[in-house]
Amino acid sequence: MATSIDGQYRVIACQLKAHWLAPGIWSHYIWEIKNGRFKLHNHDVCPSAYVGSFVKYATGDVVADDATGTLDMTPDGGQFAGQALKGVFKLDDSGEIVSLVLAFPGHERATSYAADPGQVYETWQRLETASGSLFM
Repeated sequence: MATSIDGQYRVIACQLKAHWLAPGIWSHYIWEIKNGRFKLHNHDVCPSAYVGSFVKYATGDVVADDATGTLDMTPDGGQFAGQALKGVFKLDDSGEIVSLVLAFPGHERATSYAADPGQVYETWQRLETASGSLFM
């Protein structure tokens, strides 16, 4: 089922566990959300402590609910394999900017748009081409 968050995005800001990260850590990440799946492109091009971004794996499932603004990402592998990172998301009025906050497994779903020590907050900017998907 398609949701408003389906698309391709570049990361334009990232707060991990209440600390803003430098652009050199996240600026190369491209997220793709389509048909209930995510793919993180360039996940292996970053400082070793952050490999795979916060999900620690390049693919997985996404469950997004436009009505409630909730979003869960469940990686296919890595340290969080099969465990949902539960969060919230919102699109700006243009539909081009997404703000999302996800809680790491074992932490409560985010309720605001700032990361506490058990969460990550990212801002994404939509990327599209005239012919549609960039990657999938």
